[in-house]
Amino acid sequence: MARERTIPAVIFANAKGGVGKSTLALLTALCMAAQGKRICFIDLDQQKSGEKSLARFIGDGRIDVAHVEWPGRDSYEAYERLFDPTHAIDNDRFDLIVIDTPAGIDPDDLLFLSAFDLILIPTSSSDMDLNATQRFVGRLLQSGAMQAGERRTLQIMLAPNMIDDLEDLRQVRTQIRTIGTMPPVHYSADVRRAMQSYVGEMKIVEAIRANKEFFSRLMVWLTQAQTRADLASRP
Repeated sequence: MARERTIPAVIFANAKGGVGKSTLALLTALCMAAQGKRICFIDLDQQKSGEKSLARFIGDGRIDVAHVEWPGRDSYEAYERLFDPTHAIDNDRFDLIVIDTPAGIDPDDLLFLSAFDLILIPTSSSDMDLNATQRFVGRLLQSGAMQAGERRTLQIMLAPNMIDDLEDLRQVRTQIRTIGTMPPVHYSADVRRAMQSYVGEMKIVEAIRANKEFFSRLMVWLTQAQTRADLASRP
């Protein structure tokens, strides 16, 4: 029987596509790895764009990939039964788990969301993205996953993405007030193209440096989460 997971886990989720879930998940994994953290990256999207991009940036021989298949995974019943994908991970191998999810995810169907420590919800400041994100946040807060998550130290935060200026950020914070807001990820060609094949390693480094406030906040959260886990594991 697997030990209870003590590794902090962050999941990027939003039913709206095109808001930067995969890009931010990838940049988070790369940024934390650059800080010496051992990262387990889980890609739940069937397109596997995050996994493919991560393998390209890390290089052959420096990444272990495990593919998981289960019967009927596309059916509603399969999503109802979807297990915590982190449950079998060895606590001694990793410092952080980063999970990317597909568009169209529905919190009412994914009770495993309550297993995570931090849910980051990327959104841009466009009316279409904000309206869709607001609906997703509302469903998430009322879902069975969150009722289960009340038994854990679970945080839910907006991740303002592709932000041009303070007015963009104000729009995000004004429209969605029910959860906290991370520092914004500013719009830049480097971030927007982070998962495209012709972007070199230095461009990724520049994209991370340009948004150091966002990633610094994540690092603070990770340190606090690790401290809580260490205290909880003591006899």
